[in-house]
Amino acid sequence: LVGQTLEAHLYEHTLQLYRGTQLVVTHPRAQSRGERFTRLEHYPQEKALYLERTPEVCQERAQQIGVSCHLLVFCLLAQSPADHLRAVQSLVGLESRVGREHLEAACARALHYGDPHYRRVKAILAAGLESAPLVEEEEAAPTPPRAYAHARRPEEFFGSEAPSC
Repeated sequence: LVGQTLEAHLYEHTLQLYRGTQLVVTHPRAQSRGERFTRLEHYPQEKALYLERTPEVCQERAQQIGVSCHLLVFCLLAQSPADHLRAVQSLVGLESRVGREHLEAACARALHYGDPHYRRVKAILAAGLESAPLVEEEEAAPTPPRAYAHARRPEEFFGSEAPSC
């Protein structure tokens, strides 16, 4: 009904919208400040899908995808659900584009390397690394020798009162 002229009738507990003499919709009216009523059928389809994908729905879909995906979604939502919900929705939405197996493998890879974020999973999928073998933690490389050396001993700087190192 965007762009159309409607007539609004406000009552104590309801709001009715009319187009001419035809009743278009009836909404409950908010009774307190900050209270809102949402009817998803009045939203565009993509916006309604976003609002329907609550954290619980996303966790359920992630569990259907696989253990790694479910764990990654759990990690994101445990930090801050409001901040990470959009990323989680996008993450579970990747299943329709790349498939369940590829998404699960990418999530497992991101978790293995300690970077459980949507951007990392998406980058893994874009690079085609989800099926590459995981590399175990390598042994710490020996520290390279220093390129400089002290030419003088501490006694030469401080005399006989050189600090013990």
